[in-house]
Amino acid sequence: MKRVIFMAVLFGLLISHTVMGEPVLRIEFDISDEGNVSGFMAIVSEGRPLPKNEGDLMVMIQDSDGNVLWYSGYDLDFYIYDAAIIADEIRYSDKIPYLPEMEKATVLYNGAVVFTSGLGLCNTNGLCEGNENYLSCPKDCPLNEKDGICINKADGVCDPDCLPGYDPDCIVTGMHSCGDGICDVEAGENFASCPEDCSGAADGICDRQKDGICDPDCEERYDVDCRVQEEANPFVIPVVILVIVIIILVAFLMSYRKGKTAQIQRQYNPQGGNQYDY
Repeated sequence: MKRVIFMAVLFGLLISHTVMGEPVLRIEFDISDEGNVSGFMAIVSEGRPLPKNEGDLMVMIQDSDGNVLWYSGYDLDFYIYDAAIIADEIRYSDKIPYLPEMEKATVLYNGAVVFTSGLGLCNTNGLCEGNENYLSCPKDCPLNEKDGICINKADGVCDPDCLPGYDPDCIVTGMHSCGDGICDVEAGENFASCPEDCSGAADGICDRQKDGICDPDCEERYDVDCRVQEEANPFVIPVVILVIVIIILVAFLMSYRKGKTAQIQRQYNPQGGNQYDY
């Protein structure tokens, strides 16, 4: 069965400079040209929501009483232009602003309801299971539980889902500490957790900062300091060589002209006097 990844709104995917975004409900499912829905998935994560649209496909998110909290429509195109074929189904994907009251999803295709399902984001049974996580169900999934979401904030809890050094609460306090000018990688310090100590240091993270240090963790094209050094050498060395060559040529030319003038004077005045004296 052929599939093609369908991006709901391409212009909604913006590059953000922050690591953390706002809570969004991420929804994905496959839909056929006949309106059959399969592979439905809903989970809360951090990111940026996509804008609403209109079309023959409509997705509604409701609360427990059936009230519509959010909806958006999309025009589905099953034609794969690169392959010049009609796909059996396509993948729908969207990110919407998350509200704790969201309980159910309803999918309509050409005006008819083709799918409905509970989101199952939190059942408050004391177990962190299914698609629950700290963002959707903090009571079942506290910060010290492994739920697939890294909360890298200084909140006093080391999140087990974070990579080493990304959660400041996970840094081991030992002989060195953040701010002492020493990038203590063994204690968990790196540019993400302690940029004041680890900018330009070999800590496993390419910081891409203009700090006068070529970060050894970066490829040359990613760190401006590495590019400056790389670009400076090809120009400085040839210029220095050219200046030296010019100085040598000028000195040689002056010496040659001085010798030539002395030779002419000796030729026309072999006695050493003024050639114009009679």
